[in-house]
Amino acid sequence: QVTEQEKAWLAGIIDGEGCISCAINQKSATDLPAKHVHLKLMVQVANTNSAIVLEAKRLFEAIANKKCNVNVSNSAAQRNRGNKVSYCIWVSSHIACHKLLSAVRPYLIGKKDQAELMLKMRATFTKTGVQKGKQGIQPVTQAIADERLSYFKQLQKLHTRNRTNK
Repeated sequence: QVTEQEKAWLAGIIDGEGCISCAINQKSATDLPAKHVHLKLMVQVANTNSAIVLEAKRLFEAIANKKCNVNVSNSAAQRNRGNKVSYCIWVSSHIACHKLLSAVRPYLIGKKDQAELMLKMRATFTKTGVQKGKQGIQPVTQAIADERLSYFKQLQKLHTRNRTNK
């Protein structure tokens, strides 16, 4: 069980050290019609403090009920430049992202808009009737494809550097 205090802490870590993103599967973007395009959702946290990342990992997994991915970046080039080891965790399952963002959304400040867009995009996946475990990229109506693309573009704008918050 994750406490509200832990959810608030995790929201602060996601706000300061995290990323809420969406990508279009390149194969589907080039080979399939728009209504078949596959979107990859992801929530990640990166930091050089392993204790922070390990606690975020514990909370990611407890909330999403799914193991999260871990990457340790410790190349010789980084060490030669005097950089610290960097730790990164992420979940990219649509369901895991939904559970995670739903849990921390009330506490997010800087990434609240991104979380809300991601959750709206995720809601379009319940409209398709596709069953979990069904293989392949499933076609959807053009309206749903357009709605997803709209959310994707809005998320991209929020990730653009040197933007004004309006």
